Amino acid sequence: MHLARLYGTSTGRWETLAVHHTAEAVPAMRAPHDLRRPVRLLAGLYVCGDHRDTSTVQGALHSAHRAAAAIVSDLGATGSLHQADPVRTAARAA
Repeated sequence: MHLARLYGTSTGRWETLAVHHTAEAVPAMRAPHDLRRPVRLLAGLYVCGDHRDTSTVQGALHSAHRAAAAIVSDLGATGSLHQADPVRTAARAA
């Protein structure tokens, strides 16, 4: 029923192919939850991982983004971390 709502279609004919139980797939997050532990520890020392955000792959990726942003900021760089096109230089423009 939940997947039918998510996908907006009937799942009445879907069948279960397999079920896998992985007891320790995601580490337990015991309270208190410190969801935004600093990624900048000392000048020039940065750390990232699921232990800095939520104990999930998403948390690890988010803390890596926060660490990258801190490094870019500390180096004095400007601009977006998501810029797809390379910066044009005078040599390229000619």
